[in-house]
Amino acid sequence: MAASPSEKPAVVRPDRDGVSVIGAANPGTIAMGGVLIIDDSLTVRAIIEEMLAGDSDLTVVGSASDVDTARRLIDRHRPRVITLDLAMPGIDGLTFLDELAASPHAPVLVVSSQTRRGSDSEHEAIERGAVACFDKAHLLSHAKDFRRLLKKSAKPH
Repeated sequence: MAASPSEKPAVVRPDRDGVSVIGAANPGTIAMGGVLIIDDSLTVRAIIEEMLAGDSDLTVVGSASDVDTARRLIDRHRPRVITLDLAMPGIDGLTFLDELAASPHAPVLVVSSQTRRGSDSEHEAIERGAVACFDKAHLLSHAKDFRRLLKKSAKPH
């Protein structure tokens, strides 16, 4: 969806708490219905954001380094899909999946080095409500597969 001539394109507004708030450049306008990235690694968040840059189907609406920040961004942006790391400081990803299960929420794609194909962590994440898992170690080498899985996860179930 292209921006109207009077509307500036989306921009990233990083803050000091390890979160990037992404939205329209016009004050008071919030990008809705995109991807929220939750990972304590700034590098991984940047890799995913870069992988999705320019993809009109997958607009990143925010990026959080911890669950507390993620909660605020979920309330603010109502993302269409969430990527979630399992190994997080404070509240871990599996605990957050349990919390999300208590109410309607966007589909969650777990992106973690703990969720290798067939691993106990992969099975546990699915049991706790993740729609799919992707091994973080393969983000770059299988970027096309990651984007495809993210798009599939974002579709209504």
